[in-house]
Formats: sequence, C-alpha cells, structure tokens
Amino acid sequence: TPLEPFLVDTIYFNYCSFCLLDPIWDFGDGTTIEMNNPFYVFASPGDFTVRLTAFAQNTNCPGVAEAVLSVGTILTAAFSIDQTEGCPGLEVTFVDQSLGGLFYSWDFGNGITAAGAGPHTIPYDTTGFYDVNLSAISANGCENDSLFSAIQIYPEPSAMFTAFQVDDCGLPAEVCIQDQSIDAIDYDWTFDLGAGILSSAIEPNPCIDVDVAGPIGIVLSVTNAFQCSDEASLELTVYDEPQAIAYPGDTTVCTGISIPFTSASLNTSIIEWTFTDGFVANDSSFSRTFETAGNV
Repeated sequence: TPLEPFLVDTIYFNYCSFCLLDPIWDFGDGTTIEMNNPFYVFASPGDFTVRLTAFAQNTNCPGVAEAVLSVGTILTAAFSIDQTEGCPGLEVTFVDQSLGGLFYSWDFGNGITAAGAGPHTIPYDTTGFYDVNLSAISANGCENDSLFSAIQIYPEPSAMFTAFQVDDCGLPAEVCIQDQSIDAIDYDWTFDLGAGILSSAIEPNPCIDVDVAGPIGIVLSVTNAFQCSDEASLELTVYDEPQAIAYPGDTTVCTGISIPFTSASLNTSIIEWTFTDGFVANDSSFSRTFETAGNV
C-alpha cells in the first residue's frame, strides 16, 4: 500500500537503523544515494518503491527495508481566456489549465461564480475592470489560487440627435441633423426616404434633400475610440406647401337654408375657416344657415 501522497517536492528520508552500516537508498526511479539521511526530489509523479539497504557491523550481512511512495504533481492553478478586453456585452470563455487539481471554484469578478473545470463562458455587461479568481483543490486537499486581473470593459458611446426641416414646408425639402451624441468619433447615417429609396452620410451633422412629402426614417450608428457602438433612430415627417381647397354646397342661396362647407385642402393638419360676418370654424366639414342676406 503506497504511503500518503507527496507532492513533487523535496522529500527527506531518515535512517533509523541500529548496528547497521553503509546505508544505500534506491528511490525506485534509477537513482541511488549512499548516505544516512538523504533528501531527494522526484522528477515526475508516480508510485515509487524506495528501498533502503544497510550492512551489519560484524558480518556485513545486508538488511533491506522498502516502502512505496505515491508522488503527485504540485498543484498549480491556471487558466486561459479567449479575450481580455471589449465593449459591454463581451462574452469571455475561461478554460482551466491547472495541474493536479480535482475540484475548482471560480469567481469571475462580476458577481458570477461557478464550480468545475469548465470551460465557462461569462458575459460582462458593465464598463470597468474585473479580477478573476480560480481556486483549485487537489485530491489530498492542497490548494492554490490563480488571480488574473486584466479583463477590461470599455465605455460605450451614446447616440443622440435631432432632425428638422429647414423650411417649414415645401418641396424639395432640406432636412438637417443636429448631432447630440456623447463620446462618438465615427458616424454612420441611414435615411429611409420611402419607396425603397435609401441615402447615407458619415459626417456628424449632415443635411439631405427630400423630394417627396411624408415620413422618413433616420438611423444613426456611432462608434467611439474603443470601437464600441450605439444606435439611435427617429421618424421625421416632411411637409409640402399646403393647398387650401374649399367646396361650399352652393354659392348663392336663400336665407334660412343650411349650406354645407367641405375642405379638400392638401398637405395640412390645421384648418381655419373665416367668414366676413366674424364666424370662425376649424372643422374640415360643417354646415351654416344664414339668416341675413348679403355676401360673406
């Protein structure tokens, strides 16, 4: 039965024999030493039969004692990672490379822990620095920690902007952008003008010409110095010149007769009817009865 395991380290042997001389130690790996109390470092792990031979003082008869040593690997906790820096949302894969470990406990520095050799893929969603600790425990309870503190999550830019039609109405319309992004150095604008028509720009505050009234979609993608990105979008309605078109039910009527009025105006959202008698209406269609003759 092997003696309790030893790590690959310096092992001291004590010669306790009486009335015996010239001890010879055979360490079972091809190495022998002639001395009373040697120390020895095994070059590799394994089970070794260590034999001590000594000789009687008067008869020179040999005496032999032996024992089996189980030599294990010195526990070394270590791991590799596939990337050490990136933007929020980065996923890092940790691969155990420990020697002599049997049980593993991980602390990834972001509130996530795990057990077992892995590999473990861990998300990092917040800007900052993170220390990762692996605790490896061998079968005989020896423990060794490895600390790795080089995971950095960079800050993201913030994409923000406003858009406006330079002239309140009329085509072609000039639409301009006012960038309000934070920590952005590169810009990528996409303008959806409708009917499958797209336009793009890369300057911070572009202006474009729009030939068709209606909603246009604007998407901004920005990148910072760390190549982290963010995106923002909005919809802007482009207006053409309004055209006031009115259809009264009749232009000559008798008093006391109800007359319908209907607006067929184009490119407008606000309607105001004004009559010379002081009457004002804001409905697109309505009816009036005039009790007094005259022009209104």
